[in-house]
Amino acid sequence: MNKIDLIDEDERQRILDHIKDKIATSVLDETARVYGADSPRYRSATENIGSIKLIPVSAKRALNGKMKNSPDMVWESGYKEFEEALSYLLTEERGLLDLLPELKKAYGDVSDDVEGFIAAYPLDSLDFKNKSAMEEFTEKISGEINSVLSSIKERFSALGDSAAAV
Repeated sequence: MNKIDLIDEDERQRILDHIKDKIATSVLDETARVYGADSPRYRSATENIGSIKLIPVSAKRALNGKMKNSPDMVWESGYKEFEEALSYLLTEERGLLDLLPELKKAYGDVSDDVEGFIAAYPLDSLDFKNKSAMEEFTEKISGEINSVLSSIKERFSALGDSAAAV
């Protein structure tokens, strides 16, 4: 929030709280409208809405501090905190966003493997009364299941390596 220096010190926190409340209300109302008030997205928004962070800044004071080469003035302006938060958002949190496509692909690959497995071994063709046929089927699919699980582990291990690189 810019121009914090134009607000009386006694009123700053009240105004910041009011703005946070307005943002929270707006986000929750829109999330309920789009996804429904009983949706997982709405519940997630409700749980995370308290993490709204407003950083009061005086851009004028920051500019004066930079022009006068006064780190104290820049710090008091709130600009340094804003700069650090923006840097974190663009590097750390953005890095997590970069992982989403890989995560979606890994999930899609796993879903394809499971669907392929189910298609390859239709349960309606099994004779559940024939014990030897069931034992044969169990042996046959246990290898396939282990193969699918190994493939899933490899994909998520690679995803973990990508996450560590971020």
